[in-house]
Amino acid sequence: MMDEGKFKESLKNILRNSLEAQEEGGEIRVAVIGQKENIKVIIGDRGKGMTLEELAKAGSPFYTTKSKGSGLGLFYVRKVIEAHGGEVNIKSKKGAGTVVVLSIPYAKDRRC
Repeated sequence: MMDEGKFKESLKNILRNSLEAQEEGGEIRVAVIGQKENIKVIIGDRGKGMTLEELAKAGSPFYTTKSKGSGLGLFYVRKVIEAHGGEVNIKSKKGAGTVVVLSIPYAKDRRC
């Protein structure tokens, strides 16, 4: 079970980051995969990507590479997903894009 509003806001944050990292004509892909113990939501883009140093700081409060960013978007995503027993994994390569994977455990009764 998840807080629907917080989950939607988390997805908006990731998609906003992907959109802002794109050049015109870019591409964002979203996949949802049900596994035995969890659901994975995978969001990938072909945007500008991040260096290893930027990736290590991604999700830290107030860290941003944007001129007008607050640095709270990915921090919020991590807090929401982790509060629901999940985890956030980010892979990125400068110039090649970013992939964010949200792993969210099924509810114990699995009615959803």
